[in-house]
Amino acid sequence: MNISITPALAGYVKQKVESGPYKNASEVVREALRMMENQEIRDLRLAGTQCGGFDGGSLSNRVGRDPEPCSFRDRGYK
Repeated sequence: MNISITPALAGYVKQKVESGPYKNASEVVREALRMMENQEIRDLRLAGTQCGGFDGGSLSNRVGRDPEPCSFRDRGYK
């Protein structure tokens, strides 16, 4: 996989590698993606308490499921 990021983000990643516990840029990106997935799971759980429940699990388990009755479609969830 090859991704493109802005120079500002590249600088941020470089700073994290140089000053933090990360050994390389891939570790920084993996951690960021894990954090993003965890946030989405929290959002789904919160919405589930308002929309009739969410059974947990990872987002990858929800692929292909219709998140209705909640309005996730408006927020980019599919």
